[in-house]
Amino acid sequence: MIISDGQQPALPGQDDLLGQEHQPGQEDPLGQRVAAPLKRPLGRRIAAALIDILLLTGLFVILSLIVGQTSAGIGSFHISLSLVNITRNGQPVVNISLNGAWAVLYLALLPLYYFALEASIGQTVGKRLLGLRVQRADGGRPSGWAIAGRTLLRLIDGLPVLYLAGFITMLATGRSRRQRLGDLAAGTAVTRALPVRHRGLAVIPLAIVLVAVAGVSVYRASGGPPVYRASGGPSVYRATSAVAASTYRAHGVSFDYPAGWQEARLPVDVAIGRVRQKLWTTAAVLDQADWIDVAAYRLNPPAPKIPIGLLPPAEKTALQRAFRRFMQQGGRALQAGPQEITMGGMPGLLVRGAGTQDGIPVENTLAFAFNGTTEYVVNCEHARASGAGEVERACSQVLHTFTVTASAGASRTYRAHGVAFNYPAGWQKGGSAASAPVGPVRSKLWNVAAALDRWDWIQVAAYRLSHPVTITPAVQTLVTRTLHRVGDVILADPQILMMGRTPGLLARGGWINQQETYIVDTVVFAFKGTTEYVLTCEHTPANAGQVKRACGQLIRTFKVSKVA
Repeated sequence: MIISDGQQPALPGQDDLLGQEHQPGQEDPLGQRVAAPLKRPLGRRIAAALIDILLLTGLFVILSLIVGQTSAGIGSFHISLSLVNITRNGQPVVNISLNGAWAVLYLALLPLYYFALEASIGQTVGKRLLGLRVQRADGGRPSGWAIAGRTLLRLIDGLPVLYLAGFITMLATGRSRRQRLGDLAAGTAVTRALPVRHRGLAVIPLAIVLVAVAGVSVYRASGGPPVYRASGGPSVYRATSAVAASTYRAHGVSFDYPAGWQEARLPVDVAIGRVRQKLWTTAAVLDQADWIDVAAYRLNPPAPKIPIGLLPPAEKTALQRAFRRFMQQGGRALQAGPQEITMGGMPGLLVRGAGTQDGIPVENTLAFAFNGTTEYVVNCEHARASGAGEVERACSQVLHTFTVTASAGASRTYRAHGVAFNYPAGWQKGGSAASAPVGPVRSKLWNVAAALDRWDWIQVAAYRLSHPVTITPAVQTLVTRTLHRVGDVILADPQILMMGRTPGLLARGGWINQQETYIVDTVVFAFKGTTEYVLTCEHTPANAGQVKRACGQLIRTFKVSKVA
């Protein structure tokens, strides 16, 4: 029989004229190609997708470790991507995330990765490693528009997580097709590729990413965190050690902050309790828009106890309303919180807000901690477009290292003017108040005070007498008259005691101040030669215990090393 193309058909298994058997996908001796059935393995495709996800996740980690939580400016729009966020006491311990323009850049890289590789060589890194290729359903090479279409539909195939929608679609289309929604729309399929030399080279980019993640992680952990300029210019990096820190120790507290920051005082007042008086404030400043302020306030009455754990829904809703009003009063919008935390072992609350300051978009992290009638406030503010990452790390450093040293019984020792005594470390030395000696005064020598707040303090003063004084009933009567003269109501008659090794008299009186608060005075008059020492301990009912303990500590430790 004559065949139209001049060939004689070969029986199955029969060699052709060159002694070779036809193989699918090979050319016959006349240059014609025998079509090969397309193999579409599901397992390899899933494995390839996981390799691509691993590669892109590694890229995310690298960017996060390099730029931290810094937000590059994109106007008023704000976006954040978080891969891992582990917190302790409400503060981030591990936070792998990207914000602002960095997050937008990463989101743009995702479709670009798939489109560029599949449009150029038909394979992503994962597909090349496992010998897969994107082709038309009929085996031809897909067009750029087809690749673009299947790339865009990854948004749908990827829902709700890890390509679950696409996986279900591939199962539904059966073994012969294995197409996800993007393949169905673009007329493409993922098939086994013909053997390609140097396929193992695809391992190189994967290895580079993994090594880079490990290297940057070690660098960040051992001493090379990035530091960002807050002027709106490009990021700059300084060789600042991750462990380099300065320690603030004063006012009965201590905490660490970045060594390169400057101590300052800022006109910032933020408190949520019923404030009676601001006790002290200090700040660590990176620049005008990026800083951390720490302050303490005296409350009246004491702050209510905050349960550590999950707040009841009704109570949390009420707190959210209160904080929303509180933030609005300061020109901020509540973004997150309140969240229960502990700071220095004290119960507290943490909130986050955002607003503008002098026309600059800023964000605040506020922590409020309570210890009886004292409220401690940490206010961390940063400009969204520049110092976010550095300020957030510094804020976490302050909150994690914050310690109230005075509550642990720490004390300071005053040594001057020939005397020495101890007083609470958390009290602020300085200031003075009037005191009334009982002896024949020639001149006032000196005085020193340590204050818990305006109405709770202790003071020691020394006077030069015209002649020595011996304690007698007449002197006791003089003490009573002296307290009457300064407006005190006598609460306890004068008693003889020793202030250190110096004999003296102790009396107590009371009076009402302008705020109609009842004030109690404990006054000690001690005599040594021609010198009279007057100790005055004044307290309100709310702080009676603290002042009495401080007063007793001073009386016990008072020593005269050299008569003035």
